[in-house]
Amino acid sequence: MSNFVEYKDCTVLCKLNKSKDKFEALDLLSQCKVLLQILQLSRIGTTMADLRLIGLSANSGKILISKNIANIEEFKLINQSVTGLFETSIDLLTV
Repeated sequence: MSNFVEYKDCTVLCKLNKSKDKFEALDLLSQCKVLLQILQLSRIGTTMADLRLIGLSANSGKILISKNIANIEEFKLINQSVTGLFETSIDLLTV
């Protein structure tokens, strides 16, 4: 974990780097549990991991998106067929 890059805002990688000592102090079974949770972050569709064993949040890696759409110019919901031949879009700012 010493090769992780320090980011301007403390991302999951930064937090993992800071928790290295706590990870090393865990028993082998707990280390395996933490590693499995970290691997879950790399899966498509999984956006969080429970890293309480190393002193981090139970929702580490959770992606939060602002619900404030007042200051944007375009916000559309696009519905596309499986084949990609048909597409409809709805401007959510006018609904």
